[in-house]
Amino acid sequence: FEDHPRFHRLLGRSLLAGALSGAALWPLFLLAGAAPMVPAVCLALLASHLPGGRWPLRLVALAAGAALGLALPLSPVQGLAVAATTGVALGWLPVRSPGAPAGRRGPVALATAASLAVGAFTLGRLEAHGLLATLLPGPLAFAAGGAILGLFAAVGLGGGHLASTRDPVERRYAGLALEGELGALVERGMTLYRAALRALRLRGGPSDEVRALTQQIRAVALRLLHLAEQWQSIDRDLDAGTAGRLEDDLEHLGAKIERTEDPVARRGYLAALETLRAQHEQLQRIRTGRERVLAALHGQLALLEQTRLSLVALRSSDSNLLASELQHVSNVLSQANREMEAESRAVLELCSGPGA
Repeated sequence: FEDHPRFHRLLGRSLLAGALSGAALWPLFLLAGAAPMVPAVCLALLASHLPGGRWPLRLVALAAGAALGLALPLSPVQGLAVAATTGVALGWLPVRSPGAPAGRRGPVALATAASLAVGAFTLGRLEAHGLLATLLPGPLAFAAGGAILGLFAAVGLGGGHLASTRDPVERRYAGLALEGELGALVERGMTLYRAALRALRLRGGPSDEVRALTQQIRAVALRLLHLAEQWQSIDRDLDAGTAGRLEDDLEHLGAKIERTEDPVARRGYLAALETLRAQHEQLQRIRTGRERVLAALHGQLALLEQTRLSLVALRSSDSNLLASELQHVSNVLSQANREMEAESRAVLELCSGPGA
């Protein structure tokens, strides 16, 4: 799952809504002698999964479910139709995890419709054989029946919380083998990246804002890994003695030029000296680039830490205010991303360009 805690909350909410709505039908059954469970529990499930701040709609759905449960003795086929329709409605609600891919409402709606229809059929078979009524007292039997439908609803909705692929940042990080200061910086960056995503998931909020912010956080982490990977490839081509050998060669050639009297040999030595000087200048650019890479990596770490702290500091429980706060964090991160992108390009160009 993309986000286990979020799915666990979904499962708990579905089971609780199903059990409570099922138990609530017990008094109606005593009064009227019949209380079809499928429509009442389905509408209760729909009400429980409506986005926050829509309690009037939830109450209307609960009342409608109770009325249907009392007034409509549905046939098995009609019960399956109600369950499937409710599944489509449930799957279309924004109940996905923040990091889950977009475009899943259709498949999740179909999966939930099929799952709830199977749940309604299973419940019908249990009722036909009187298994729940035999094993449990009346209220508990009704609660268990509602919980069964809630479980099947959660199974269908679980598709919205599945990760279709491995996190691209984690996949990129797994392919790197960094050591020393560079490795320590990248490891720290991955710790901050995971903490920022965890803070975002715990905070929740409107799915569009959460999804956009998740992608921006990943962009920061991927840039950090890209910088580290680029520097690693350069670092492998250099060893600790490269600079010393170049300086020794420059000194040796300079001495030869001073001693030689042959003009042809002097021209050859001068050409070799110019080549070595160009290599030495390139090495100096790489050294400067290394320092700038490390500085850029520290900048990425600071940006991830700032994002994590901003998400932890969000306190609003109102969905509109929370969307505004998330948008503000997203704007700040987007601006910083653009600046860091330009700086990263300049750093990598420095290592191959003529001059700092």
